Amino acid sequence: MNAGDWLYVCASHGEDRQCCAIDYIIHTVDGTSALLNNPRHFPGRTYIPNASLRQFGSIARRLSRIFVHAYGHHRDVFEECEAQTSLYARFYALNAVYELISTESLPALDADAAKRAGLTPEGEPLSLAGRDGAENDGQGDEYDGFVGRGPLPGIGKKELQLHGD
Repeated sequence: MNAGDWLYVCASHGEDRQCCAIDYIIHTVDGTSALLNNPRHFPGRTYIPNASLRQFGSIARRLSRIFVHAYGHHRDVFEECEAQTSLYARFYALNAVYELISTESLPALDADAAKRAGLTPEGEPLSLAGRDGAENDGQGDEYDGFVGRGPLPGIGKKELQLHGD
C-alpha cells in the first residue's frame, strides 16, 4: 500500500509482502482487533499489563498509514467520511493526548475538526481533568470527557494512565 511517498508491506503475511491498499486496510483492522481481543496481551477490560502498553504505539502507527493513504489518494471520500464521523479527528486527538505516535507525520486538522476532537486550533490537547491536579466538574468547561464524545467507559473523567503508573 502507498501512503504519501512511502510503500508499506503488509505484516499479516509473516514475510515482507506488498498487498493492495484495501487488503492492507482489512488486514490491519483485523490484526488490530485480534490483538486487542487477545487475552494474553489484554487479559481484562480494566487492566493493561505494562508489557502490553507498547502495542498501542504499533497499532497507532499502522492505523495512521490507513488515514494517510485515504487522505492522499481519496481526499473527497476522506473528507466526506470525516464530516460525518470525525473518526480521523478523534484518532488524531488520541495520538496528541497520549503521544502514541508523532502527529507531525499525520495530515493536519482544520480548526473545526480540531475543536470537535477536543484540541486547540494548533492541534494540542485541551487540558484534561486530573492532569494539572484539578478536577473537571464538566460545568462550563470547554472540554469535558474524551475527544468530544464523553468520558471513556469505566474510566470517568480521570486521565487514563497508560504507563503503568
